[in-house]
Amino acid sequence: MKTIPLVAVLAVICSTMFAQNEALNKLIQQKQFDDVISQIQLSSSEDSSNVELVSILAQAYEGVLNTKKAHELYTYCFQKDTTNRDMLMQSARTAALIGRVGKATKAFEELYQKDTTDFYTNYQLARLYQQQEQYTKAQERLDYLLAKDSTNTTVLVMKGDIYMKQNNAGDAISAYYNALQYNPENAALANTVVNILYKLGEAVSYEWAIDICIESLGYNPTDKALRRTLGIGYYSTFKYAQADSVFTTLLAENDKNFITLKYAGASKMKQKQYYDSVEPFAEAFQIDSTDVELIVLYATVLGYTYDPKRALDLFAYADKLLIPNPAIVFLLNSGLAHTERKLGNRDKAADIYMALYDQYPDQLNLLYQVISTYPELFKDIDRFHKSFDQTRKEKLLYALYTYANAIKAKDATGRQQEQMNEIISKHIEALFFQNKQSITMRNFEGKRIEIPVRKFQEIITNNTDSISQNG
Repeated sequence: MKTIPLVAVLAVICSTMFAQNEALNKLIQQKQFDDVISQIQLSSSEDSSNVELVSILAQAYEGVLNTKKAHELYTYCFQKDTTNRDMLMQSARTAALIGRVGKATKAFEELYQKDTTDFYTNYQLARLYQQQEQYTKAQERLDYLLAKDSTNTTVLVMKGDIYMKQNNAGDAISAYYNALQYNPENAALANTVVNILYKLGEAVSYEWAIDICIESLGYNPTDKALRRTLGIGYYSTFKYAQADSVFTTLLAENDKNFITLKYAGASKMKQKQYYDSVEPFAEAFQIDSTDVELIVLYATVLGYTYDPKRALDLFAYADKLLIPNPAIVFLLNSGLAHTERKLGNRDKAADIYMALYDQYPDQLNLLYQVISTYPELFKDIDRFHKSFDQTRKEKLLYALYTYANAIKAKDATGRQQEQMNEIISKHIEALFFQNKQSITMRNFEGKRIEIPVRKFQEIITNNTDSISQNG
């Protein structure tokens, strides 16, 4: 029997594998990803050890948008050969795509150490640093890339995006506008620049923004978003006829965007074309019935035209929308009181807490804040009774009396009750030495209340007689 040399066998195997891989790569180029997946079966250890075969399968999975599976396969290939820079790159790239930001960053940093000049590595690191709000690191990578090519619009736009994240509108506009100079056909970028300029609100900014819109529309004459932005610019600079022309044309093209409808109506209203403005306002109201400015404009034109009763209803509705959220008002005032107290303005702080308690009498903590703002109420009681402003003293005694009664009614802990009893006893003692038989208090609305000293005493006994109020 003739023996076939091992070298010949290996040559045949390698030749067969090469032909198979060539055929599979051709299918990848033809986007026949499902065919590739069905043909590659990693059923044996030999198949699994074939890094090129596994990487072809990874490309196929990525082609059918199964990026997670592709990432697993690319990572496997890199683990089989940790010198394979391309597999590390693919693993890093797909890690970023599936949201494994930390892993992607670590991989790209490793790639960066191998080659600090690579464009793709620098760009991906900038993007990943931006995602993690490491803006200084991101800007360093972008600055490096711009030093090599200052006309790269993608890099300039990312730089602008980072400036916006840092609330740096000035530098953001500079970066975006530079990008627009190199890519004036980009309508979305023009819109971004213009809207930032509008937010600045200066006359020069509006005029500049309008010029940018007009120039960009030369490349994109049918872009509706850009035309709406131009119309807003005209409206904001009181060029109502020009704004009307823009929005009327958009309406004629059946553009039912809220901005188009609202400003079409507003532009006509400003030219006293009240009847013509009713319909676009009505349609805009159907889209968003919570836009207060729209409601007021709509109500105004109804008042000028044929439905003043409906106008009154809309004015009332707008007024209702302007009423602030009680929870936010409470938070605002309690925060303001805390800040005034921290700054040493304790009378201001106490007055805010008192006003809040009148609105929220179930919030006993507000009374506690009033009392605790004045340590004299429980530490230097003689000084409190002898030297405090009379009106302030009357309000603070009312706060103390009300809080003490509430503690007693709530059957508070023994320690709380004990502390309150001790404070009340000291006040009664101070009043006794002043030969006072009654106490004058003042509630937070300013109404005076006169009670006998014995009524004060009853707080620390079991009696619950009510107080009498004198206006």
